[in-house]
Amino acid sequence: MRKSLDKPPAPAVPEEVWEYSSLKRTAISLLLIIHFFLAFVAMSGNLAPAYSQLESRILARFAFYTQLLNIDLNFTPFYWTHATVEDVDHRIEVLAQGQRAEVDGDWLVLPDVGWRGTDRYQRYQRLGRVWALISPQDELTASLAQAVGTSFRAQRNVIPARVRCRRHMLQSWEVIRGGTPGERNPNDSSYYQVAYDANLVVSRNGTVSVVKLAAASEIAQPARTTDGKRNTASP
Repeated sequence: MRKSLDKPPAPAVPEEVWEYSSLKRTAISLLLIIHFFLAFVAMSGNLAPAYSQLESRILARFAFYTQLLNIDLNFTPFYWTHATVEDVDHRIEVLAQGQRAEVDGDWLVLPDVGWRGTDRYQRYQRLGRVWALISPQDELTASLAQAVGTSFRAQRNVIPARVRCRRHMLQSWEVIRGGTPGERNPNDSSYYQVAYDANLVVSRNGTVSVVKLAAASEIAQPARTTDGKRNTASP
């Protein structure tokens, strides 16, 4: 007797299974639409002047999601920039006792490890920007400098001698195309701008004191006479 080559019919799928599968596909599609919609809103509203009230409300309402997945570009290192002093990277640096301030490699940089896209890196970036912004306010900046020095003393067993906050300025296209090898180096010291600088004094009991170093523009210059010579006469 010849056996049939036809395959046996597939078992019938219960109607409940079809309904569950359809519901699952619908839910997944809806979640994907919401995800891409939030990504589009975050990217289109990246520039603050371009924000509409609707975009601001949407991003504020779903901030827990967009910031968690780094969709909101305000919390990631990938952003459009005008290369102003507020846009560039900021770094906090600590010099340990016995090290040379003129050697960049002797400074300890925060953050010292990790990828620039991590939340830890972004927290230090925000701290550096705030530090540079409030640099004229001596009391607030002294508190920050004291906190950083105390942290190095307690957690890293490093006796701090100096702390500073610097801006890492960007290069121009003209320099990249026709500059000298030193000018084309993005880490050249000429591209760093000091926003705050202070000496740290650690007492025997571990207390950290802050002595701010004034910039050249903040130092009172000796008075000059009418002929242009410095007046060295004592008051």
